[in-house]
Amino acid sequence: MSVLSHLKRLSALLLLIAIQAAVTLTNAQTSHSLMVWMDGGVTSFLDNIEESKYAIGGGGGAGFGYELQHKHFILDVGVGFEYGSTNIYMNPYTIDVAGLVDTEGDTYTGHFTFDKRRDISNLGYVNIPLLMGGRFNHFYFLVGAKLGLNLIYNANVQSNVIVKGTYDKYLGLWEDMPNHNFGTTELATESPIAFNGIDLKGSLEMGYRFGLKKANEWDPASPVNFRIGAFCDYGILNANSGVNSYGYATVPANGDVGQIAMNHVFVSDLAKDKLINNFFFGVKFTILFRLPSAKDCRCDFY
Repeated sequence: MSVLSHLKRLSALLLLIAIQAAVTLTNAQTSHSLMVWMDGGVTSFLDNIEESKYAIGGGGGAGFGYELQHKHFILDVGVGFEYGSTNIYMNPYTIDVAGLVDTEGDTYTGHFTFDKRRDISNLGYVNIPLLMGGRFNHFYFLVGAKLGLNLIYNANVQSNVIVKGTYDKYLGLWEDMPNHNFGTTELATESPIAFNGIDLKGSLEMGYRFGLKKANEWDPASPVNFRIGAFCDYGILNANSGVNSYGYATVPANGDVGQIAMNHVFVSDLAKDKLINNFFFGVKFTILFRLPSAKDCRCDFY
């Protein structure tokens, strides 16, 4: 069964749970709302790849959904889209390539050091959140899970490449000789990238709700309310796709730096059998539209 089929089945299940909860809890202390939200913040990856230093970037998204509130209890379900760009800063790493031929026909071993390297990945995905929590006065919290389907991803790599060489018939280390391709070059290349198709995140959200008549009561004259909060999403599943057949960099036979192809670390042999977890935290703004009800829900808490 395809990933999309699994996602459709789970979406239907979450919708049935929300509908059942809404039917069961229909009374004078229950409210139903449609909501839309926007969020933005800091993206990162947490991994155990020895050659990586840290990852940081930014992203944001939007979505819509349904909220049920019964007394203190809150249930949220919806669908959203997130997009983020993350820079992975790498430690200096040297690749030694034997059998290269210079401009004069001599064979040498090239030493290619990738310094100040950034592996940049762009990822867009659909989220289906199922969150539960509570509201106390103006303050609220939500915890739960978000099922993600990764749809859009691409990558590029930027680095300083420091090239040195050693010859079989000459002594010493050759460097700072541009006519022999020895020196420092700033290089940027496109790269393949891959992630697991499905991602499951644990989520925590806390914040402040306003636009209420009283601390614990909807304003019947103003059915639109707002909330702003901080959130944190952590990827429970390993995002490593297992596609680790690319080298960290591919060097042409003539050692020409301009023809080097750098590959994102996540699809390189350095990431084989490694753990990669998504991490996203930031600020979320939500608008709630209270649905009409036969019973005027004041949602007073005791």
